[in-house]
Amino acid sequence: HTKILNLTDTFNMTKAEENLCISSFFIGYLLFEIPSNIVLRLFGPTMYLSISMITWGGITVGMAFANNTVLFICIRFLLGVAEAGFFPGMIIYISLWYRRREQTMRIILFFLAVTIAGAIGGVLAYFINKMDGVSGLATWRWILLLEGLPIIPLGFFTFFCFANIPETVRWLTPVEKQILTNILREDGRVADGEPETNNLLSWRQVRYVFTDWRIYLYTLISIGNLGVIRCWTVYFPSFLKMMTLSPENGHWLPAPAYIVATLCVFTVGFSSSRNNEHGYHLAVALATSAIGFLFMAVVGEMSKIAMYFCMTVACCGTFAGFPILLSWVTINVGGHTKRALAVGFVSGFGKVGGILAPWIYNVEDKCGLEKKCQFRQGHIICATIMSTAFLVTLLLRFFLNKENNRRANLGEAEWRRQAKVEEPCDKYTTSLTINGASAMYYADTTINRDRLDSSELNQIFIIDFEKYISYAILNGIMDFLVRLM
Repeated sequence: HTKILNLTDTFNMTKAEENLCISSFFIGYLLFEIPSNIVLRLFGPTMYLSISMITWGGITVGMAFANNTVLFICIRFLLGVAEAGFFPGMIIYISLWYRRREQTMRIILFFLAVTIAGAIGGVLAYFINKMDGVSGLATWRWILLLEGLPIIPLGFFTFFCFANIPETVRWLTPVEKQILTNILREDGRVADGEPETNNLLSWRQVRYVFTDWRIYLYTLISIGNLGVIRCWTVYFPSFLKMMTLSPENGHWLPAPAYIVATLCVFTVGFSSSRNNEHGYHLAVALATSAIGFLFMAVVGEMSKIAMYFCMTVACCGTFAGFPILLSWVTINVGGHTKRALAVGFVSGFGKVGGILAPWIYNVEDKCGLEKKCQFRQGHIICATIMSTAFLVTLLLRFFLNKENNRRANLGEAEWRRQAKVEEPCDKYTTSLTINGASAMYYADTTINRDRLDSSELNQIFIIDFEKYISYAILNGIMDFLVRLM
C-alpha cells in the first residue's frame, strides 16, 4: 500500500532500488530465521516473542521518518531481522500447548490473522489516504506510524500475560498442570536421554535437522508457496491499480478477495484437521492457486470482472496451503529442539521466494500505467512455481506413505532394533501423518490412568467432556455452513 501511495516517488527510487527495498526485508528474515529459533529455545518463547514485537513495532515507527533511500532500505533489513522469529515462534508456541492432532486447527486459526489483516489493512489504507499532509506527513508515513505503534504495547501484553509452558501458568491447578503435561509428553513420546523440559537446547537434535530428507522436501514446497504469498502481498494492490487506473481502488478492492480467502483457509484447515490429512489438502490448495494464476495470465484485460474472480481464486489457494504445510511439519517432526529448528528452516528458506518476488514481476518497468500492464509474465511464473510445489507435495506424500507401509510390516524385534539407531527425537514414531487411515501414532493418546487418584481422574473426565462438547458444537456449525454453501 505504501508503494502505490508514492513512497517510491518521495525518494525518487529507480526500479533496481525499489526491488532492493522489497528484497532487503526478506534477506534479513532469511539470515536470522534459524538463529532466532535457537534463541527462542534458549530463552523461552514468551520473552523472545515479546522482544520481537516491541522491536519490530519500534523499527516500523522509525521507518516512517526515513529521509533517503539507503536509510529506508537499511531499516527494512532490520525489520526483517526483528520479525524473523515471530511467525515460526508462534507455531512452536502452539506445539508446546496442544497435541499433534489438535495443532492443525490452531495453526489455521492463527494464520487467519494474515488474510484478515489483508482485508482490514487495505480498508485502513483507503481511509489513511485521506490524511495526506496532516502534521506535514505524507500518507505512506502515516500508514507506517499507525501500523507500528499498536505493536509495542501488544509486546508488553504478551510478556506479562503469556506463559512459556503449561507448568508455569497460574490459572491451572497443580493437578491440571500435571495432567496436561502428561498428556503432552505422552503425545510427544519424549525419547530416552532427551530433555523433557521445554526450555533447553539439544545440540544433537540441531544436527538431525540437517540430515532429515523430509525437511528438505518441506522446504522446497515452502519456497514455492511462501514466495508466491510474498509476491501476492506486495503486488496485489498494484494489480488492482493497473486494472482500475485508480490508487484508491487499489486499497479497498483487495478486501473482498481476502475475506473469501479467509473463509477458504478456515474451511480447508477444518477439513484437514477433522480428517487428519495434510498431503492432499495441501496439493489441492497449491493446484487451485496455480489455476488461478494461469487464468489471470490468459484473461488479461479481456474482462475486469473475470480478472478479479481469477485473482480471488489464486488468493484462496495461495493462502490456504501454507498453514497446512506448517502443521504437517510440526506433527511429523519429533523433539522440541528439532521441531523448532525445522519450522524455522522451512519458513526461513521459504523467504527465498520473497527475495525473488520483485524480479518475478519486474515486467512492470516495461509498460507504464497508460499501457495497462497486466503482469502476464509474472502470473505465468507464479503458476509454474505453484505447479512445481504441487508435484513436490505429491512426491513427499508418496514417500511418507511408503515409509509408513515399511514400518507397518516390521516385526517387533526388527522395530526395536531399528528404533535404537533412529534419530533420538523420532525413534518412537510408528507412523507419519499423511492421512487418517495411516496415522496410527497420532490417534488419541492417553496417560496411564491406573497411576492417578480419584481427583485426577475426575479432572481428566471434565477435560475430555469439555473437549467433546466444544468439538461437537464446532462440527455442528461447520456442517451447517457447508450445507448452506
